[in-house]
Amino acid sequence: MHLDSRLILFAGCLLGASLSPQASAAALDIDWASTFSNVVTNGGPFDPSLVLGAPDGLATGVHEGGSVNDGLEETATFSGFGGGATTGSDSASLASFLGVAEATVAIADFLVFEFQGIGPFPFEPSRWLFSDGTNSFFVNHLGSFATTTGVLKVGNVSSASYISFFGPLTNTNIGVQPAYLLFDVDGNSAVDMASAGFSARITAGLGPQESPDPDAMGRIAPAAVVPAPAPGPLLAGGIGLRILLGWRARRGAGA
Repeated sequence: MHLDSRLILFAGCLLGASLSPQASAAALDIDWASTFSNVVTNGGPFDPSLVLGAPDGLATGVHEGGSVNDGLEETATFSGFGGGATTGSDSASLASFLGVAEATVAIADFLVFEFQGIGPFPFEPSRWLFSDGTNSFFVNHLGSFATTTGVLKVGNVSSASYISFFGPLTNTNIGVQPAYLLFDVDGNSAVDMASAGFSARITAGLGPQESPDPDAMGRIAPAAVVPAPAPGPLLAGGIGLRILLGWRARRGAGA
């Protein structure tokens, strides 16, 4: 092949590559709770501080109304999402980890994990109140794998995949298959998930043995904007063409 032809082909490949559309997963941040308030305890023991931050293998029981159901269910309100630890991921990776479709992750906005000694069992019964300070949304999860309004998925992940996705963990003795709830809050309510006042309150179930053991809870949002990357293939293709044209002009002038 003539030298001119090779250079033209090379420059064309650079430009063609820069113009070819490339599908990619959406970058996501999981912003974990960093503060808690409004704690009610019946002597569980219940330690909400263990729920703060990214998953670390340290969970706490949110106990139902005592062994005789005394009516005093434990509860706490968590907030500060975006003000503490964040786990970066993308829609494809998170979907694969949770065992759901990427389209499901695309509309999800809240995620919570709990531990169980044996399983797989669904996330234990719990009542949830999401709020932005003005609007609120209530979800009553009954402890089955069935979903209700606002819950996209009740599922489990293997302990190995949990450790791999979030590790290293402070404690790796996390049971057989951690359970999770995946929510779509803003798609079913007027709650502003991006509000600085966003909070999530968890309350134990009403009956005996209805005490979830959460490790962490987080708000799912598009990844924070980062500075523009260095010039990519499009600019490289343009440079390649300019080099080629300049070379041809010099070659023609010297001919």
